[in-house]
Amino acid sequence: VLNNESIDDIKLLCIYFTDNHSDELSSCTPPSLAAAIVNYYILINKLETSKNIVCEKSSVSIVTISKITNILTSL
Repeated sequence: VLNNESIDDIKLLCIYFTDNHSDELSSCTPPSLAAAIVNYYILINKLETSKNIVCEKSSVSIVTISKITNILTSL
């Protein structure tokens, strides 16, 4: 379960990625980028939330989330 601190951390990740890597992420739609950043946060913090839940809640496909998460991981 995400708390206020987690949400603040996710907001900071969004700001970081959009400010510093806009060229690499320019092809991403805002909803898909947001879903991928949430998934990235879950991965780096080893939370027990599946990508399926992120997909279901965001209406972004697992393939898209995975693709963008891979980009985020490589940055």
